[in-house]
Amino acid sequence: MLPLAFAAGLNEAANVLKEALNRVVAAPEIAGTFAGARRPKKLRVRIAILRDESGAPVATEADVQPALDEAKRVLRERCAVELLPANGRWIETLEESAPKESLDSPCAEGSWQADFGPGGAFFRRHHARTTRGTLTGSAAPVTAFVVRDVLGKAGCSLGPLVDYVTVDERAFEGRTLRVLAHELGHACGLPHSSEARISCSRPAWASGSERGRWPCCAARGTSRTAEEPVTSGPPRADEVSMRREMSTKAVVVGLAASFAGFAVATVAFLGGRRSF
Repeated sequence: MLPLAFAAGLNEAANVLKEALNRVVAAPEIAGTFAGARRPKKLRVRIAILRDESGAPVATEADVQPALDEAKRVLRERCAVELLPANGRWIETLEESAPKESLDSPCAEGSWQADFGPGGAFFRRHHARTTRGTLTGSAAPVTAFVVRDVLGKAGCSLGPLVDYVTVDERAFEGRTLRVLAHELGHACGLPHSSEARISCSRPAWASGSERGRWPCCAARGTSRTAEEPVTSGPPRADEVSMRREMSTKAVVVGLAASFAGFAVATVAFLGGRRSF
């Protein structure tokens, strides 16, 4: 268990550092969104359906599709964020049977504790990733794992700590149709809505509320949303130039993250736990 806990802690710390750096870089974007300017942005998503102990999928791709379509609509209409398939696939049923700790996944503080065990290790092994996202956090995909049971909830997210969310296999119709959009919102840094007329189980951007721009500011300023163009054919000259600029930015941010991580570790070592 110790190696699993160490890997989880290292991953969470790296994600927090990358998220903080990307929030700083995205400050103009956040300010512009709050002022009403919303350039189209993209969020890469993958949905992974787990198999139980007998190898049977806990849900079908047809079960999940309506919730995915609703998440696309909500993010596009509310925040001008377009969902794209991570690594070229929207929905995938994993070949490997999941451990019980992943199939029956806790939420709240239990989900954070579970990330340090076999359940979290399974999710980390199977979540979508890109080189750019791993190095800098920029445009890092979010994987939604469809599990047998999110204990006591319909879905769960640890926000920027991890690159995945969990959704109960029964949460894809009726009143729970927007649970996927809800958890993607948490993965992008959105809190629950504070409005009295909105249940705390409903996300700020998936509710009926139109009050305030903060939810979209938070979502569009995260490391997970990007303006990278996506084309199906050969890139145009201007796209090649843009990608070169983005690659340079990714390298610079990556080096900055490495330097910042070293600096924080040094200060922590010299100043003790109160250094933070």
